[in-house]
Amino acid sequence: MIDLDDDSEIVKIDLLVGHTSAIRAEPINTHNPPRTHDWEVYVRSADAHGDLSCLIQRCVFYLHPEYPNNKREVNVTPFVIQESGYAGFHLV
Repeated sequence: MIDLDDDSEIVKIDLLVGHTSAIRAEPINTHNPPRTHDWEVYVRSADAHGDLSCLIQRCVFYLHPEYPNNKREVNVTPFVIQESGYAGFHLV
């Protein structure tokens, strides 16, 4: 419970946590299976000019278990991972 009678401040920060996926015009055939999608996962400020580096030290992304190195830690802003793969997947 928040005690509103004390002198502390409450700061509200709106975050965008999400991902995008798009089918590539040409697959990358050097991988098996070929990489057919470009994707991105991110944590960013809802304010286009917001800087999260003073509030968040790192973001840890847990990707699909079949992905190599599926636990990824990003220690600098922007907190984003961009890669290609053979399909889209859900982010939880």
